[in-house]
Amino acid sequence: MLPRERHYTIRQLAELWFSETNWKKFYHTLRRWFLNEPGVINAGTNKNKHLLIPESVAERVYRRRMIGVRP
Repeated sequence: MLPRERHYTIRQLAELWFSETNWKKFYHTLRRWFLNEPGVINAGTNKNKHLLIPESVAERVYRRRMIGVRP
């Protein structure tokens, strides 16, 4: 993780990656993608997970899932 790196919520990424009007359709898919991804911060409780995704992790997952590039 980079110092002072921007962090995103699932909703913010859904709006950025898909569209502001269609984001609800992809919310649960993105949540599954990031739930066990290394580097993601769980800012909630076990029952109510509130995920904060660092920009570097978001870029890595975007490349892997949306473009098909493997590290």
